[in-house]
Amino acid sequence: MATATLPGYQSVPLSELEKELEESFTRLEQDGTVIQRNITSCSVLLTHESEGPEEVNNLIQTIAESRSGRIIAARVCEGIDAIESSIALVCSSTKRDQMLCTEIISLKIPQVEISALRSLLFRHSLVGVQPVLFLLSSRISISDLREIIETFDSVVFDGRVISEDILEYLSLKKKHLADIVWILESEWRYAIASAFSQNVLLSNLKSLVRIEIAAADTSTVSDLLLAGWILYKLSLSPEAALNNGYECKFPSGQMLPLLCTHEDDLQSIAFIFDPAEIDLSVHIKLLTQGCIETCITCDGETHRSILQIGASDITSCIKRHFMQPDSHRNYKHALEKAFELYRLESGFRS
Repeated sequence: MATATLPGYQSVPLSELEKELEESFTRLEQDGTVIQRNITSCSVLLTHESEGPEEVNNLIQTIAESRSGRIIAARVCEGIDAIESSIALVCSSTKRDQMLCTEIISLKIPQVEISALRSLLFRHSLVGVQPVLFLLSSRISISDLREIIETFDSVVFDGRVISEDILEYLSLKKKHLADIVWILESEWRYAIASAFSQNVLLSNLKSLVRIEIAAADTSTVSDLLLAGWILYKLSLSPEAALNNGYECKFPSGQMLPLLCTHEDDLQSIAFIFDPAEIDLSVHIKLLTQGCIETCITCDGETHRSILQIGASDITSCIKRHFMQPDSHRNYKHALEKAFELYRLESGFRS
């Protein structure tokens, strides 16, 4: 990303925000710079004052690198009495010797005036453009979110950092949800779906005796998202929590254990079939080279395939989402199953 073309943020009265932005672009063009202004994209980042300026600026840059246009960075603050506003332009060079500019409106909102944020977003969102809400902060409360959620049709968030109550609240809303966790696990879902496209697996599901997942601690809903997707795709219902996993049930009434071992991160998934009925197994594991290997063993023969994993940083994940916006169509079904597992786990621990 190129350096900002304004010296940091310029404080501007609320009533002058749009005028000052236009004048800033005019000054750039008068300097001989060829400006490419994106008026088809509007992003809103909601953060809290407890997050340091550097942390917030990193989040803004993440969005700017993923999605140029207008960014409204709204920060909820308890130590101020009135709304404070400022603007900045961040530009990067394009292949056509132009400068692609992202315009940033920074708003500091007193906690007691959070209800005013909705009208401010309406006033400063680009005309005819549906804004996208970014929730990449761990410190936003559900009460703050309720004040503005109806402004948005789409929400991009990091399920690893937001609270379970916000995650559940979002799941109940008729919104397009894009979870960073879901994007990170896309290659795993593809590998599993590719394996189960084999007729030999689908025709022998009744012989499946257990599923094994080696992944992060299952103490949050996000940790259970991939397991939830597997249950949804196999029409399994979680019935009980075990010391090392869950007892699940097929629609036929057949029980199936989902066993979990805890690792630093998602490492492997295995589908084990009854050896008394068929010599069949599927093992999918993470390789050190940033690849996923799928091994399907049937009647003594093993077939291997390798799948490259995409970049895992948030910027790359957001870019992937906007390139494939329909990839979340089964997300809410998986999330619903993940919540069922989470509640069983919470009840078992208590």
